[in-house]
Amino acid sequence: AVYFAVCLSQTHLRIDRQDSRWWWLRERFFHYSLAFGAAVGVAMACKINTAPVAFLLPAAIGVHYLHADQETRRSWLKGALYFLVGGGAVALLVFRILQPYAFSGPGFFGLTPNPLWISNLKELAAQSSGDVDMPPALQWARRSITFSFQNMVVWGMGIPFAIAAWAGFLWLGWRMIKGEWPKTVLFWGWTAAYFLWQSLQGNPTMRYQLPIYPL
Repeated sequence: AVYFAVCLSQTHLRIDRQDSRWWWLRERFFHYSLAFGAAVGVAMACKINTAPVAFLLPAAIGVHYLHADQETRRSWLKGALYFLVGGGAVALLVFRILQPYAFSGPGFFGLTPNPLWISNLKELAAQSSGDVDMPPALQWARRSITFSFQNMVVWGMGIPFAIAAWAGFLWLGWRMIKGEWPKTVLFWGWTAAYFLWQSLQGNPTMRYQLPIYPL
């Protein structure tokens, strides 16, 4: 999903092709949006806490918009809605197919959320946040904000690989400051935001950081 978002942010939108009603169907930008939606749907069906990656689609569109000239910006807004709706629709479709327990039905087009599934998620969230006095959750009491980071470095990646990985993260940040932000902001922003989000959870386990390991 991150890969497709980056491809999408770097793709040139051909404004000279906007001479027909269905021009956006031929654009690679639209195709990348569909691929992004499919990847997000697969990820959410496996692990619901990967849902925030969906924000990378509007972020990629925003990066493309800010980096474009004025003429391209005006034409770009015409297709942005198509790309957002297309990616979102594919994500919902894939999630509907691969996570049927999230819906009540009956039938494939029964898109009403399953109350039991929602209830299970709320119960798990309460247990992991510490709001429920659950004995296994007591191990997370008084953990420092660096607990997840320490475990990633020492056990998750190993010290040599962790040094290389976090040095790369800082290097990307430096490239952003030097003016290369259109190429690096999605990688850096997703990694930073997800890392902070999981580090501040009631149970900052190392495995919850897996979605940022590749990046």
